Order: sequence, then C-alpha cells, then structure tokens
Amino acid sequence: MKPARIIYLFFCCAALLQACNTAGKLLRMADAFAAKGNYDEAATYYYNVLLKKPHNSHAQLGLRSNGQLVLNEKFAAFSRLVLEQKIEEAMRQYDYAGKYAANAERAGVKLSWAYEYDEVYEEIKQEYLETLFNHALQLMNNKKYDLAEKQFERMAYYDSAYSGLSVLRLHTVLEPLYDKGLKQLTSARYEDAFRTFNRLCDIDDGFKDVKQRREEASAKATTKFGLLPAQNQTRHMGIEAGFDQMLAMRIKPGSSFLHIMGAEVLKPVLEKRGFTSLKTDTTVWQAAKSISLRYALHLEILNFADTSGQTQKEERTAYEAVTENVPNPYTGMYTYISKFKKITYLDSREYRKVICRIRFRLLDLQSSSLLVEEIFDLEKSDTKHAYVYTGKVNNLYEHLPKDNQMPPPDQEWRERFYNSKRPLLTSADLTKEMQAEAAAIVIKKIAPWLK
Repeated sequence: MKPARIIYLFFCCAALLQACNTAGKLLRMADAFAAKGNYDEAATYYYNVLLKKPHNSHAQLGLRSNGQLVLNEKFAAFSRLVLEQKIEEAMRQYDYAGKYAANAERAGVKLSWAYEYDEVYEEIKQEYLETLFNHALQLMNNKKYDLAEKQFERMAYYDSAYSGLSVLRLHTVLEPLYDKGLKQLTSARYEDAFRTFNRLCDIDDGFKDVKQRREEASAKATTKFGLLPAQNQTRHMGIEAGFDQMLAMRIKPGSSFLHIMGAEVLKPVLEKRGFTSLKTDTTVWQAAKSISLRYALHLEILNFADTSGQTQKEERTAYEAVTENVPNPYTGMYTYISKFKKITYLDSREYRKVICRIRFRLLDLQSSSLLVEEIFDLEKSDTKHAYVYTGKVNNLYEHLPKDNQMPPPDQEWRERFYNSKRPLLTSADLTKEMQAEAAAIVIKKIAPWLK
C-alpha cells in the first residue's frame, strides 16, 4: 500500500474516534441536564448528538421527550401572550415553535404539534397584518415611504402573499389585497371580504371592480331581521302599534351586518303582497319568507284588560297628639304633657290597572325552525290615596306611641294628607310602561340572535 493511502486512512480513523468521543460527551451532558429538569438545554445537546450520529436511539428518545416538553412550553407562552394582548410577541413565539419542531424533524424526531392553536394563530395573524397594512397606508399618505416599506417587509415575513409589496408600485399593494378579498368571498367569509374590498375602495375605488365586489360582499354578509307587525287578538283597538314602536325603538343590532327591518317598513310591503293579517302560524311563515328574511319576530297580544279609575272610600283611625298644661301636686308648678286621642279620617283610594298577555315567536327562515316561543303576563297599576282630616295633620300619628315615648313623625304617611291632588296615571301611561317592559323581556330572550 502506498504511503499516502496509509496516511489518509489514519486520519479518517482518527476523525471517527474523535467524533465518537465528542458524541459520547454530548450525550452524557444531555442526560445530566435532563436529570436536573433543564429540558431546553438537554434537548439542544441531544439534537447535537443526532447531527453527529443520526441513528443514535438514546439521543432520539432524549430529544423526543425533552423536546416535546420545550415545545409545550412554547405553546403555553403563546397562549399567555395572546390573552395578554401581546400579539406580536405571541406570533414570534408561535414562529419559534414552528422552527423548533422543524429542526427536530430534520434530526429524525417528529414532535407532537398542538393543532388547536393553529386557528388562534391565523386569527391574530390576520388582525396583526391588517394593523400593519393600515399603518403602512397611513405612512404612505404622509409620504413616509421608507417606513411604509418596512411595514410591508414585516408583513411578508409572516405571510408570503405580501412578498414584493412596494410603495413605488401601487398595484403590488392592491393586487394581493384584491386576491385576498376574492378568496374570502369564495369561502363565504363575507364580512371579512367586505372589510377587505372597503379598504381597497379607500385606497383606489377605481381599481378593477372593487366597488361592485364590496357591494356583493355587503349584501351577502348582511342578515335581515324582520319585526313583523304585532297582531292584536283583543277588542282594544290600536294598542298593537305601541308594541311595534317600542320594539323598533329599543332593539339594537349587535353587528353592523345585522339589518333590523321594523314593522312600519314591513307592513306596507306585506299588504301589497296580500298579507293584511298574520293571525295563523302558516300565514306568519309565508309572510316572513316572502320578504327573504333570515329571522322574523312575531308578537301577538292575546288579552288586554283596563280597569279604569275605580274609587274606594274607607274610614281609618289615627291618633292626634294634644298638649295640656297640668299642675304638679307636689310642687304646684305647671308641666306640659302630651296626650293622644283617637280620631278617624277618610281614606279615599283611587286606582287604575291594565293587564296584558303576550305571545312572541322568533323564526329562523333559513332552517324553517322555531327558535323561541313564549307567553307571558304583565300588569301595570297606579294607586292614589287621598287622606282627609279637618284637624291638625301635623299632630297626627298612625299608631299609638309605646312606652310613653314620643315617636318620630312619619312624614311619608302625613304627606298623603297633602299630596292628594296628584293625578292618577292614565291608561295610556300604564300601557306605555307595559309596552316598554314587554319590549325589554322580548329583546333579552332573542339577544343571542342579535349579534
């Protein structure tokens, strides 16, 4: 064998022995870190062993167990940062987790990925990218093009769709946004699509067909919620209009994409289509579907009673304090004492009451299902007491004092002798209060569908 060949084999053997010694040392260090609970350091050393000896089963097992613990900690940190609204830090943590798992897999170890966090990451990423994009546009409007370019670079780091954006070529900014809007339309994310095309219109409403796309997205994103005209099943005519008005005034959509159509709008439309009355369940469904509503609220007044202005008079007893100047038999001095005499006064009680039974239903026209149905009773009343006494009202007490102690005057009770001129609430006033309470009850019940 030639001398050069012998020398070459010697160096190869020496290098191999050195590698074995180095791998063994790294493995011992990895085990030591793992024993101390330092999983991050342990995983790093196991990883380096596998770079030198890819099929070392001890290192593979060590990286799998310790690396998984490290990856789990990264996901926990990501979740915590999201809750703390530290979005950019959370995204970096998620990115670190992805690179960590990829490096382990290149070393022959596949770690378990927590897929439940992927959706959260996508949501916060889109919010973050929108924030960067809006900021970049503001910078462009302020002619700070270099800072805007940096924003675009940060966007491209997290989403390759934004690669190549440049303030010098406006179409490069608009084109990916337009494509994003089309994808959102295709995947039925109509609210997101509307926001995307609306942003495009703010930048350049002449770019392609963005105005038409915005209108398309808005129409598809909007949910129509109709308040069908209330049906009055009683002989008291006209009260249904108050219920319609109170609902329309108090109901508030929880989203800009929820369109509330009041009874005053729907009534003439329904009448033109032949629905002058909605007294049967079949008619209600047909009427609601004829307007292409998603949700329809139907309210019926099943019973209404008005007990107006009835008066009752009754004699009641009280006690009047009388002061007397009485001589002291031992001293001969006069002392003032209070005595109480029983008197009667007239209690003239006038009251008015309205009662109502209401049924309401919430219909889902898309699935032809009844979401909510309830019947409830309401009552509103007012009572006015007029106390009449010809003597000194300020000396009156409702009850006889105890333990020879002068009681404090009951001002609220005495006021009834003076405030007898307060007018009794009218039936219209009580009905309006009842309509407001009914609207509050109904709105609370249907609140989940107003979002």
